Amino acid sequence: MKYLSTLGPAAKLRLYHEVTIARADEQLFEYADCHPQTGMLNAVQTVEAA
Repeated sequence: MKYLSTLGPAAKLRLYHEVTIARADEQLFEYADCHPQTGMLNAVQTVEAA
């Protein structure tokens, strides 16, 4: 954004996103070295390995 602001009013920024719908058996979420309340981890219960 800092660089974009140096280009003046002629600068254009376009942002896109994709949406994917996956069945439950196609989903795998892995967080490596993240805070325990990060992202989707905050929305689900986790089972700790014994």
